[in-house]
Formats: sequence, C-alpha cells, structure tokens
Amino acid sequence: QKPEELAAGLVSDLIAQLENQVLDKIKRECGPIRDIDGNGRFCILLTPWLSRLQGGKTKINGFVRPSDFRDNVAEPFSNHCDMLYLNSALKPGHQLLDLLSHEVTHAAVSSIRTAGGHSLPDEEDWLNEGIAHLMEPGYTNRDYRISEFFRSPQSYPLVISDYYRAQLWRNHGCRGAVNLFLNWCNQRQSNSRFARRFTHHRFTGTDKIEQLTATPFPELFRLWSLDLARQSLIYNTFQAAPNRPEPLIHCGRFVLAGPAFKDWNLSDQNHTSLNIASTASGFLRLKSGNLRPEKRMIHVQGFPAMQLTLLKIQQTPQQVFLHAEHSSSESPADSISEFSEFHLRCSHPINSEVESIHLEFNGAYLSQIARQPQKREIIATAAPPIEQRSGLQVDKLESCTREEKRVTEFRVSVPRTSFEGKMEIESLSWKAILISESQQRRVAQFEMALPTLSPRRLAKSVLESAK
Repeated sequence: QKPEELAAGLVSDLIAQLENQVLDKIKRECGPIRDIDGNGRFCILLTPWLSRLQGGKTKINGFVRPSDFRDNVAEPFSNHCDMLYLNSALKPGHQLLDLLSHEVTHAAVSSIRTAGGHSLPDEEDWLNEGIAHLMEPGYTNRDYRISEFFRSPQSYPLVISDYYRAQLWRNHGCRGAVNLFLNWCNQRQSNSRFARRFTHHRFTGTDKIEQLTATPFPELFRLWSLDLARQSLIYNTFQAAPNRPEPLIHCGRFVLAGPAFKDWNLSDQNHTSLNIASTASGFLRLKSGNLRPEKRMIHVQGFPAMQLTLLKIQQTPQQVFLHAEHSSSESPADSISEFSEFHLRCSHPINSEVESIHLEFNGAYLSQIARQPQKREIIATAAPPIEQRSGLQVDKLESCTREEKRVTEFRVSVPRTSFEGKMEIESLSWKAILISESQQRRVAQFEMALPTLSPRRLAKSVLESAK
C-alpha cells in the first residue's frame, strides 16, 4: 500500500495522539512500555491485511501480539520488538484516539507481564480486554458493546480466560460486560490507583480481582449484579425529588436503557424460563394481578452455585414502559411499499412526553456500523406523505390517560432496505427517550424478533413501463 492511499492526516494525527496524549497517560496509569529492541522507539505497522483476515471474512482495526514482547520466543512467532499493528484504512479523529488508547494498553500489559526474570502469568482474555477498555477516553469503541450487553445480560458470560477457545472471540456482549464490570470495580477503588495495581499484580483471573477488591468473587459478582438491576430501575423510573446524577443515556451513537428485565406475571404464568450463561446475570421482574399481598413459593432449577437474589421493587406510576409489534398486512399497497410499519405503545407518567424514538439492530457479532442506530425526534406537526420520506419515520397516533399513566401510541415506518442482506441480525431494539417537566430524561426499551417481510412486488405502473 502506498502512503498516498492512506487517509489524509492519518499518520500525523497518529503520531500527535501517541506523543501528546496516549503514551504519557498509559505510562502514568498502568506503567511504561519496555523498549524491547533497544532502539528508543515504539513501532506501529499500518497494513491493509487487517481488513482481510479469515479469508476476507473478518476485519479488525488493530491488535497487539504479546509474543513480540518475549525474548524467549523464536522468530517468526515473535518480532522481538515493542510494536502494535493497525489497519491502514483507519481515519484520524476521536475513534483513532480510543483505539490507540486501547491497543497501547495491551502493549503496556504485555510489556509489564513479560519482563525478563520476573515474568507474570499471561493475563486472562476477559481482564486483558477489560483494562484496555478502561483506558479509552471516549465511547467509540464501547458504545455498541455496552448496548448489546444491556440488551441481553443473561447471554454474555463475564469470566472467559480464552475468548477464542470459548468461541466468543470478538463477542460484543462479553466485551460490554467486562468493560462495565471493571469500570465498576475501579469506581469502588477510585483512590487506590486501580489500573497500576491491576497491571502489576502477580495473579490473573478471579484471584486477582478478589485481592484487588478485598472481596470474594461470588459476593463481588452478586454486588455488581444488584448494581446492574438498580441501574435499570434508574433508567426507567422518574424521581419525584431528583437527588442523584442522571444516568448515561447518550453513549456515543447509541442510547442506553440499562440491563433488560424479563417480566413474569405470576397470575397467569405458572412457570417461566431464562437461559443464563455462567458468570452472567439474568433479571426477572415478578408481577401479579392480585392487589392484595400474597405468598408465593418459587422453585428454581439451575446449575450448582447459582446465585438467587430477591430485590423489592416499589411499584410507581413514575416508571416507563414500551411495547412494539410489527404491523403485518397482506394488502397490495404494502407489498410494493418501500417501508415496513411498526406500532409502538409507550406508558409513562402524566407529566412527561416522548422526546425521541430510536431503533437498533442487535447481534452478538454484529458490527458497529451494521447495527444502524436510527433516531427520530417526535414533532407535533403533521408529517409529510410517506412517499416523500426517507429513513426512520414516526407518526404520533393518539395519547390517552389510564390509571394515573399516560399512554402514547406511534406508527413507525422503517425502510425495507434496512433489513436486506443483514444475515447476522438477531432482533430489533426499540427505545423511547422521555422527558419530564423538570427536564429529567428516562428510557423505555423493548426487544422484538426480526419480522418476516413478504417479497416486494413491483408497482403496476413500473411493470407497464417496462413492457
């Protein structure tokens, strides 16, 4: 690849970010990178081959090879050089800064843990990725991963010593989980130079985390899971008298709504099921149509050492809920339409309004771009005819008051092209941001299966013109 084929300003921005921001921060927070080859320089290889991995099926933006930092590994399995590899298709900007911070942290960890004479055990994959995410100043490399984890927290295990052997390499939900977990641990140990103690610790895995936090891992995991549950309640419940910081709703290009709960109505469902991965947390919200207090015996079938925690949730009209369904129809007009329609129903406090509607495509391995986060502000004015629109379109249908709550309904039109050729899409997530009179913002979310769309048919006029 020729230098002139690189994005304009990439090399200069790369050097400036490294020398002025990244290297000093990583040295201060984690520790210095050893000069393996003694040339006084840190080497970066820009290559287009990172866009052609696994026969062109996989693209990555960068990586560090720990064996490059080992003197006792023969070539070509080690370059005996302090270096990292970057995709030459990168562009300058904030995303480059987050990526550099992430990869240079990997380099620092590899350097510190392979120092001759007192080598430390290789860092387990989940912790290696977690500390690298912790050093990122922005969210461009984390937003979609956190969103994926929040969508289905029970699906994504936290503790994975080897992502590749577990067939979870580049699983975005798992990466979102460890990012949130280590960030939570760091906040609990905010005055103890957590990152430096982490990278220099003689252990790895859960043994390391137990010593860093002075808490047995099962108890630590339970505390983190409870914190996740409380976060979800904060995201979807307005406060009568705000006394805590607002939750992080806008995270990069994505909207966060906290970990998703699965509802279990005890009045009409005798049993329910929830598949939970090892070292993952599932959240069941128990409901009952009986207004009087009642006793319930719940039997749980699960794996050994499974944790079960009951958290009392105060029912309040200040909570927000969202429901969505696909408006399927077999009418001729729909078969030639460029849009697929959905019906959304949002239940929220009387003194609040729906501010915006958001759509996101989901999948454990779906790329950031393929998730296509789409947003539409809610405007009271009349919308133009659907034939004149493009992108996500929202029409407000009606709003009424029911049992101290306000119910607002919408018709949402999504371009059919959004669903074409997206083989890795597992589901859709709808999110509604609501705003109260006191300017608090909360989020309601709903996940639904990918709709089955009937094959598109050409309009009669198009067929006639082709004759």
